[in-house]
Formats: sequence, C-alpha cells, structure tokens
Amino acid sequence: DGRVDEEVAGLLDPTARSARRSTDTTYGVIKAITACLVLVSAAALVLVRGGVSQKPASLRESGHESYKSARCSATWFDHVQFTGGTSFQRSLNDLVKTNGVDARVRYDDDEALDASSTLELSSSASAQTPEGTVSSSQPGMLGYVEGFPTNLNVYGFGKDATEAGEKVREVTERVLRSIDGGNRGAYVIAHHINTPGVLMLQKHLEKFRDALRERNCELSIVTTVREPVVHRVSELLKFFPAPLEKDLKTVLKNEPAFPEAKGATPFKQLREFLFMDQFDVAKEQIMTTAGSENAGDGATEAIEANALFEAVTRAAERRGLAVDAFLEEGGFDDADLTEEERSVIGTSPAEASQKFDAALNAVVRVADDLIRTFDITLVRTEDQGEGLERLANKMDWHPELMQTEGTDAFETAQRNARDVMNAHTFTSDEDEVDVDLLPFSLRKSLHTWTELDLALYALAAAQAERFRTTRDSPENGAEPNCPPPNLLDAYALAKAARPDAARPDRKTGGTRAVLDAVRGASGCLPRAVSVLNAFFASAGPTEEAIPTPANDANDVASETATDAIPTPANDANDVASETA
Repeated sequence: DGRVDEEVAGLLDPTARSARRSTDTTYGVIKAITACLVLVSAAALVLVRGGVSQKPASLRESGHESYKSARCSATWFDHVQFTGGTSFQRSLNDLVKTNGVDARVRYDDDEALDASSTLELSSSASAQTPEGTVSSSQPGMLGYVEGFPTNLNVYGFGKDATEAGEKVREVTERVLRSIDGGNRGAYVIAHHINTPGVLMLQKHLEKFRDALRERNCELSIVTTVREPVVHRVSELLKFFPAPLEKDLKTVLKNEPAFPEAKGATPFKQLREFLFMDQFDVAKEQIMTTAGSENAGDGATEAIEANALFEAVTRAAERRGLAVDAFLEEGGFDDADLTEEERSVIGTSPAEASQKFDAALNAVVRVADDLIRTFDITLVRTEDQGEGLERLANKMDWHPELMQTEGTDAFETAQRNARDVMNAHTFTSDEDEVDVDLLPFSLRKSLHTWTELDLALYALAAAQAERFRTTRDSPENGAEPNCPPPNLLDAYALAKAARPDAARPDRKTGGTRAVLDAVRGASGCLPRAVSVLNAFFASAGPTEEAIPTPANDANDVASETATDAIPTPANDANDVASETA
C-alpha cells in the first residue's frame, strides 16, 4: 500500500534499533557471524561492479520482495557528455541497491541469507550469455537471479538506424522478459554516445513505457545538465588542457575566439539531450524506415533547426565572427555564403537573425514536448544528491532513507555526489566563472552560445526548487497559481537574462542570477522572470573587465573604456546620466 512497514520504520529509529537488538543477544551474534561470512564472499563481486559493500539491515530484515514488486520500474539515464554523468550513473545504481529496490538483489522472508539470493553477479564474461542474461544452469552461484539481464547499456550501437534500433529493442525486451520471469523491482538502463538520442528513439520509448505499464511497472527518464559556461569550458579543456580561472584568462589567451573554437557548436547540451552525439547523421537516419518509426514527431523540425545553427556557426567561424555578431546588421554579405548556406541561412543578417530566432523557438517546443511526454527528471551536475532524492521520491524508492543520516542510502548518495567525474571545475565549490569580469562583447557572445542550455539548466533548478518547497513545507505545497516547471517558461527566463546592449556596464550575474531568481520564486518560472528583472533594475556596474587577448600572445590589448561605459550625448539637453 506504499507505506514503509513497521520493521523498517522501527529500524530507522536508533532507540528502537538498540532496544530490539538487546532483547536477543545470542540470536544477534549468530546472525551477525552468518551475515559476515556471506558478505565477505560477496565483497569481491561487488567491488568488481563498483557498487556498495553491504545492504541496509533495515531493508534486508524486512523481507522486501513485496515492496520491490509493487515498485517495478525502469530508469532510462540519458547521459549527456561533460555533465558528470559517469558518477551519477554509478550513484543511481548504488541508490536502487541501498534503498532495497534493485530487481537483481534478493531478500529472504525468513531473514536468512543464502548463496542463491544475495548480491548481484559480477559482469565477468563467465556470468553472461550472448544475450546478456544469466544462464538458468547456474543456480547456487552467489548473486544468482535467474533470467536477469546483466547488460543494460545503450551505447556504441552505431549510426545505422536499423541496426541501432534493433539493438535498443533487444535491451528493452530483455527487461520485459526478466519482469515476466518474476524479477520485479528497479532496472537502470544507461544511454550514452554513438547511439541515436532520445528524440530519435521517442516512439520506441513510448511503446516500452506502455509495455511496462501493462505489467504494473513504470518508466522514468533522467538526465544530468551542467552550468552552461563551465560545460563549454569543460568540453574545450577535455582535449586542450589549461588552467581554469574565474575570469577565463588562460582559456581566452589560448583560444581568442572562445566560445567558438575547434568546430564547436552552440547549445551542445540540448542537442545531445535530443540526438546524443549523432546529430550529424540524424537527417539520414530519419529518412529510413526504422529511423522514422522510432523518432518523435518533432524530430524533423528539430533537425532542420539544428542544421541552421550549424550553418550559421560555420559561416561565422569562417569570417572570424561570433555568432551574435554575424547575425547583426553588417555581419555578413550575400557573397560570403555558399549556395547551400543561402538556402538555409538566408541572404541578409536580418533574414538570418529571423530564421535563427524561429529555430530557437522550434527546438524549445520539441524538447518541451519530449520532457512533458515522459515527465523527464533533470538533475544539475552540482546537485546530484538532491537529484537522487528526487528520483527516489518520484519512484517511491524509500525516499525517507535519503533523508536519514547514517543510513547506507544517505551516506552512499553523499559520497558519490561529491565525486563528480569529468568536472573540469574549481577547487572550491564556491568558485565559478564570473561573467561580469568579462568584456561585454564576450558576455553577449557567451549568452548567445549557451542560451538554450541555460534554459535546460534553469528547468532542472526549477524542478529541484519545487521539490524542496513541497518537501520542506508540505502544508503549503507548490504555488497553486503557477504551472509546473516547463522548458517554455525556462526559455523565457533565459531570454530575460540576455545582456543589454543599452547598458553594457550593468552586472548580469550570469547563471548565478538566474538560479537566484528561480530560488527566489520558489521554482515558479514565470515569477522568476520578474525576480530577475528586479535584480537587473537595481544592478550596479561591472568590475573592471579583463583585457581582451591580442593576436600576439606576448602583447595583451587593454579593454577600452567605451566598451564598458556609455559615452555622454553631445546634446546639452540630453546628457546621459552615469549609472550607480
């Protein structure tokens, strides 16, 4: 019935736990010796998998098969690159184990552990069949769960839509067969690179969700997102290492065209959220029978929009311009473009700018529809512990264990969340890139480059803030007159954060100001726009901008004053006032 049984509730209380143990010391000693012998044997297997070394006694002793059965689920982790997804994937697998809902972990009703029903198998070849399930001829092996699929990874499936589609279908069918075989509980499916993205698999995932629901199970999709500027920096530093400072001084010295560099593309996180790393072949994929059968209805529109972003970026890069400068009046001439670029971009900056804005809105609509269709959970890289708690709450995976210090679930989540991999970041969590230290032109270019990713990031923050509001003040709940967080409203907030050319000296606060607005509005995105605008209205001037790197690495040009402070008007009757 969804409630935690008395055994679990009692064991979460240290006093109750102590009292219960003191009533039967002899039984406890015998039981401890037995459990230790089994766990020592199991430890080697668990370490191979990178999991945890024990199961919470509160769950093991409560006979939790019925609880797992009632909460049968499959979690599809959409692993976008450079977002700390590797550590989150590990944390997610640890979460379902320590919270006692992992389908591959068995708990016995008589509270006795045996060699056929404890921990999961190692991933060694001897424990797998070609199909990726444990052979039924191995009962008695430690961790044996008959018919459980040991390989639930969706990556490396290639660019061929037919072949990739078949491999994805094999993975989802393994899960369904395992559930039909009696292995109910939580499954985690990891989706990563060299495979079509979620948008290109949308119809198949809808069928998978429907098949799960027929079995009284549920599908959850989750993805990690990262602060957009640091994501772009991390993407660059992964292959071109350099020190990372708050003012990006070394990054800018090494790459004066930043954020444009080395064939990079704007809105990388949102693109991978939709297409993974296969946008370059998405157009060809959707023209095949398998591709069109699996892709979402908005795929063609999103492909065309991203093709325009790509064309604009390459044309701007060729002229040595930032994307925003390229789209402004005088940014390019018709003669600067190839015939193909003219057909995509247009023949003038005004036309190109209009098409660019239309493409932005199109991608946001498609992504918003995808997020709403699956109620996708977005988790910020630096907020992974909260994200795991939110998932546990959403899927009813004993969320109370995530809030109780001392439980395996709490400690594991905290430890894993602190170990964010691929996180080219600062030594201190308080440090971050301060965009107000950058010249106005670079702040403007950075915002144009990351605006859609900022919308995705703001949505993740809003989802988290609404969760905190209802968790910490359940009597108040979410704002009744505010819609649930959605990408359309998050994009409106990202647009409101655009640097204002009329006030180039004004502090923008960057992503931090957007997060503060979301928090100030308790996750209500429409109200967050008003909070952000109020901040801008009272914002003072920026600190002295860093020098703009000159072409000569040994000669750094200084930023001119006119780039930071408006020039007073010549008309004596119209004198520009100095800002606070």
